[in-house]
Formats: sequence, structure tokens, C-alpha cells
Amino acid sequence: MRCLLTADLDLPSEGLRRVMRRLGVDIVKVSQLPVDWLTQTPAPPVEFVCAVIGEGDNRDAEAAVLVDIGVALGRRIPVFLILEPPRRAPLVLAGVTLVEADLRNEEALELHLKQFLRTLRRKTEAQTAVSEIPPLSRESAALAHARLDEIGQVISPVGAAARFENLMLEVLGSHEAEVSALRSTGDMGYDAALWTNEASPILGGPVLVQLKLWINAPRHGLKRAVENFSAQLDTRQVPFGLLIYHCMEKEQKTSHGSGVSNTRVVTISAHDLVDALSSRPLSSLLVSMRNAVTHGVPYRA
Repeated sequence: MRCLLTADLDLPSEGLRRVMRRLGVDIVKVSQLPVDWLTQTPAPPVEFVCAVIGEGDNRDAEAAVLVDIGVALGRRIPVFLILEPPRRAPLVLAGVTLVEADLRNEEALELHLKQFLRTLRRKTEAQTAVSEIPPLSRESAALAHARLDEIGQVISPVGAAARFENLMLEVLGSHEAEVSALRSTGDMGYDAALWTNEASPILGGPVLVQLKLWINAPRHGLKRAVENFSAQLDTRQVPFGLLIYHCMEKEQKTSHGSGVSNTRVVTISAHDLVDALSSRPLSSLLVSMRNAVTHGVPYRA
């Protein structure tokens, strides 16, 4: 297990390091990471952060520790906070796992850390088991395909678009993912942001999603949509953009190539997305898409 240790350099942390070694924990400091901890995800990943706030009054060091804690919480990395008495936990850290212990008391540190690691491993095992399950069952996928086909029967274009958008949010949302509310931006941005428990720390941020609904299969519409979306992504620090499209022609279920290469946009038809999510976890799908973008090749569903 890999731990990022953040603490005042003047604190007597050798006892804590000995405890970590006995428990099989590899320690790394922010200065030892090969990437910028504030903006990039380290590889191999950090599995938890051990933060120490000492009894002294080093405000600069404490501020740095609080920043590291904030980065960890933003990336959903568990935090184990050690407070040296008589220090009290800042209110901003309410809910973080913390213990009050003298850094020289290795017995107390080992007791608390063992319990934290035991709980962390149980959660990791449970999350791994759940995250390996595709978000859509065969029955749910068949229903989603049917609902996509029914969109073509809606007379109102606004009603058809609303059905499509709501369906895609349902398909993307799962036990392992969180999708933001829809944004009313037209072609001037993205429609939603997508986070997953497993993939977002690897990707370094959320995936931006744009939804496109057409009555007929477009000749050049997909290419223009990719170009516009790609231009928007160039102004944002995100791993890539996911463009999900659907043509209301009933027979139209196959993918269209966008005709645009070397972009940060992955295109996939709604039907293909449903099929993909009935066979593999969303996090795995997003990592595969990121890999295609990184290597400059089209993603193939």
C-alpha cells in the first residue's frame, strides 16, 4: 500500500515511519513525486494520505498540510490525520479520519493505523468487486435500446431531445459514477460532466459529455460537432470529451466515423454506448477511451 506523508519537516516522524514499514506501507513525500501533486495524478497511485499536524504553531507548514488534504479529498483519496495534543482539528476537516497521538508513541500509532488500514482494505475490496460489474444488465440494455428507438416517434423536437438527454444521463449514472445536471449551452460548451470512482483519479479529472440528436444520419454534422467540441476542450483542463450521438432513423444503429483525427473528442453512438456498458464497467470504458486519445487513434467500441 502506498501512502503520501504530508507534515511539518521539523516534526519527529521517524517513529511513524517505522510503524508504516512494519505494516507494509510505502511512504512517499510530495517532493518525491514525479508529477505536480496539485494538478496531476501520480503513478503508481497514492492509496491514502497520512497528514500530521503538530503541537507547534508553524502556520505555513500547517497551511501546506491542509492544501494536501484538500487535494486528496478532491480526488477521493482517503486521509488519515494525526493530531499531536493539545492541537484540535480545524472545523474544515470535519469528517476526516483522525487520531490524537504523540508521534513518539509508536504503540498508539500502530494501533490506530492498523484499524484504519483494515477498514481501508475492506472498502477497497468491496469497491473492486462492485466496480467490475457492468452498469447495465441485459434487460436494462434491451430496454435502453427500445427507448432509443421510440424517440423517433416523438413529434416535438424539444420533447425528443429531452427524452434522449434524460435517457443518456440514466445510462451513464450508476453506482460507480456521478453525472452533473444538464447545462443549457447549445454548441457553446458541454452538456454534462462525468466522474467515476475508479477512472477519475486515473484520468486526472472529469470527462465532459456532449449529446447530439439528429433526425437523419448527418453527412457532415458529426464532423462539425467534433470540431466545435474540440475547440471548447482546448480551453479546459480535462482528459477528453465524450460526444454521444443518436440518429432517429430506426435502422440507424451503426457508428459514423467523425472524419476528424488527432482530437481530444471520442465519438460513440448511443446504441453502441448501451452495448458497451452492458459488457464492461464505465471506468474501464473511459480509460480505454483515454488511451485511444493519448495515442492519437480513433476509439473503436
